[in-house]
Amino acid sequence: MADYNIRDIPIGEENAITRKRLAQIWGCSDRMARRYISDLRAEDNGDEYVIVSHSSGRGYYRTADREKIQHFVNEMSKRARNTFRPLKKARRLLKGAGKP
Repeated sequence: MADYNIRDIPIGEENAITRKRLAQIWGCSDRMARRYISDLRAEDNGDEYVIVSHSSGRGYYRTADREKIQHFVNEMSKRARNTFRPLKKARRLLKGAGKP
């Protein structure tokens, strides 16, 4: 099992680190690095930093900058809406699953 830690993700956009580099540091696959990052993002350890990345960015970093956090929230919310869009039809079909 890899030893991953939030301290491996630097503070400040200028210090952003790629997922590939995090996978190397943590000694894991890219897929596992994604999972670890997701776990770390979900954890609220009481500090003032959020792990952010932007689709146009160069990696992951921690920030307390409210503007950067808001941009991250907006981007993730849009991604989530796009992910859940196909479920509307699937749910409709499942409700009628017992019908021919």
